[in-house]
Amino acid sequence: MEKDDEDRTALHFACIKRTLKETEQQAGNLQFAPSNHPSFETVSLLVEKYPFAITEEDYDSNSPLDYWNEHHSPDHDERIATILYGIDNLHHDDLDPSIALHIIEEFIQFDWWAGVALAFDLCSSAVEMLDDIPTAAVPTLLSVLVRRCEKLTIWNFIIERQDILKID
Repeated sequence: MEKDDEDRTALHFACIKRTLKETEQQAGNLQFAPSNHPSFETVSLLVEKYPFAITEEDYDSNSPLDYWNEHHSPDHDERIATILYGIDNLHHDDLDPSIALHIIEEFIQFDWWAGVALAFDLCSSAVEMLDDIPTAAVPTLLSVLVRRCEKLTIWNFIIERQDILKID
């Protein structure tokens, strides 16, 4: 992942809110976006391509989430806040699988399927909680997992749901 001279990633910059004057001053600098508000598409793509950027700290020990908290109100874009907080929580090793499933449900609500797959990859224990999914929904879920998840995640799902492999 590329960083600037202050150890900031592209996600750090996406989470900074700039005034119009700052935006104009930085117009020649490719690090800055032309808008003072990040788009959902920009943030989701950055997190999808490099999910560990959410935990990266700059020289002042600020993560992209710190920048978001400093520059945006919680209600600015709830979807962006959900992505940032959700992925940040999924990086914790001791995360309860039920919390991971709640994060996954939130990603599903706004159709961020790359985030759903990322959540399963980052918290493989969430797969164990999927035994309540109706058998009729399993092909759709498998399709998402196969197209977007790591092989280990798919393997864990198949181990947990061996009932789908039974032929009657």
